Amino acid sequence: MHRPWTRLALASAAALSLASLPAAALAAGQDEASPDGAAPITLDLYTLTDVHGHIQQVTKKGVVREAGLPAMNCYLKKARATNPNSSFTLLGDNIGASPYISGALKDNPTIAALNTMDPLASTIGNHELDMGQAVFKQRVDGSNPSEFVQATFPYLGANIEGMGTYGDGIPYLGDYKVWTSPSGMKVAFIGAIAQDVPYKLSPGTTEGLTFSDPIARINSLAAKLKTSGQADVVIAMLDDDVKNNYTKVGKDVDGLMGGDTHVPYEFDHVNSVEAFNSANPRLAGIASGSYTDNLGLIRLTIDPATRQVTSADSILIPAAEVAQCGADPDTQAIVDKAEADSKEARQARRRYRIHDTFHARRFHDPRRADRAGFEPRYRVLPR
Repeated sequence: MHRPWTRLALASAAALSLASLPAAALAAGQDEASPDGAAPITLDLYTLTDVHGHIQQVTKKGVVREAGLPAMNCYLKKARATNPNSSFTLLGDNIGASPYISGALKDNPTIAALNTMDPLASTIGNHELDMGQAVFKQRVDGSNPSEFVQATFPYLGANIEGMGTYGDGIPYLGDYKVWTSPSGMKVAFIGAIAQDVPYKLSPGTTEGLTFSDPIARINSLAAKLKTSGQADVVIAMLDDDVKNNYTKVGKDVDGLMGGDTHVPYEFDHVNSVEAFNSANPRLAGIASGSYTDNLGLIRLTIDPATRQVTSADSILIPAAEVAQCGADPDTQAIVDKAEADSKEARQARRRYRIHDTFHARRFHDPRRADRAGFEPRYRVLPR
């Protein structure tokens, strides 16, 4: 059984000098007034995909290639202060296949860092299941806090059946999340994933789960949400290739956020280099790429009288631009601790290997082991 997640987000604008504002956010609020004189509403919908535990900033040849989560959070906080009608979502594969700083610590630093960024929701990615369904559930319900940090944001997977519920019937995977912006616009984020997940994971990992057609599920929910008045705007958060699915989503979908391929994309009917037909003539599609190489943004302009989207622009904000913001101190503290803890874990692992190698060599001969009063030891060390 699925249950929608709802949340009312209330925010207020903070006074910031023009020099300190994110460049993409500066453009918000510059639209002309609608015919009845009311100023149009600008919704800035930010997104990251395929973080894969890349929490640190990475610079190559003097250029920031990965902004890191502290800089991302700094940028997002300033963007929200500039335009309170801003949201942030994740497209899955937040963890798994991670660098040592996160992977050695069971990806707990990544979840903790993402928690500080206040995402509305995350689509489930196949890598969320790398350690099995039981571990994923513990990250969601917080039932094993000594081992796994609990995600403070909900995970979505509208086309997945069989994950079950916890607590008072709370689903491990919701269908969608409805966010009411300070402007009063109701935005529904529908989460779904490609059907080929079972083939990307170890045999048996998805046992008991059923994956249906994500496009059919998204289109059906989008129509229902708009017809019922539950949502003014619908965004599809599909952990799959944006380019392949842009022409497939229905007319009730206003924005398509994608991932999985690690390729940054931005498609719209405003200024994209590549143009494709779409059922919704104003559909915006975005994929940030991978790690923190870009921050994705779908900017929607809304006519307040009709509550209809009049313009939809997709924007990729490169890591170097994001990094100019600096670092959020709360997120940076988590990254700093992860650096120290992962170094200690590496040293402990080296000590373990030296100790085990010594015993394997010293007592590989059972006769010598018996004389020394030890049992012979043979074990395969993890790599």
